[in-house]
Amino acid sequence: TLLGQAVDRWGDDGRFVFVAGNIYQMPLATGVLDALTMVRVMHHLADVPGALAQLRRLLRPDGVAVLEYASKRHLKAIARWLLRQQDWSPFHQEPLEFVRLNFDFHPRWMDARLQEAGFRQEQRLAVSHFRLPALKRRVPHQTLVAWERPLLRLGGRFPLAPSVFVRVRPAEAASTSEAPSVPEADPEDAAALFRCPHCTTEPLQRKSEDRLTCPQCQRTYGRKGQIWDFKESLM
Repeated sequence: TLLGQAVDRWGDDGRFVFVAGNIYQMPLATGVLDALTMVRVMHHLADVPGALAQLRRLLRPDGVAVLEYASKRHLKAIARWLLRQQDWSPFHQEPLEFVRLNFDFHPRWMDARLQEAGFRQEQRLAVSHFRLPALKRRVPHQTLVAWERPLLRLGGRFPLAPSVFVRVRPAEAASTSEAPSVPEADPEDAAALFRCPHCTTEPLQRKSEDRLTCPQCQRTYGRKGQIWDFKESLM
């Protein structure tokens, strides 16, 4: 898995804590992150509003997030629709599930979901305008990069690329010069970093080097190797 590969590469670096969990029931404590990134994940989420609500909860009021999603309104889709080579319209805002648990999203639909989740969008970039196999075979990589670079910001104003990146912050922090204070979690204190994904109690209690227990429902979670596993409780 990607998480296992991350452990193989950075497992000996004390700056990192490795966690396995469910994005809809995140096991991290509220306000524990000052920054987060999520790339190549959104298009596999059936419940985007639920996932965004969790990400917003994890982020400090003065934090920042960089998120990526797959757009249904891109040049290839528009051309195919105009030529009647596909039934669905790239201009309709509802998400498109083209393969099971593979979704493309309309930028306006995603903007609305981000706002509903409590995010304020600071910047948007459109990426991969030239994602065509035939073009990649014939044009050198560095040339494609040179073509792409000036389109990133310009395309972000009205995305017509298959991939979109957004930089967002909590909306409530925009109205004040100083963001509300949130206690800093001690990275050395694993119990303070997490909450129970079952009953949402936080913080947890550390019972041993590799065991955390919820003081409310008494469920216990463990660290397997170097990964804290919250997908299933031990008891």
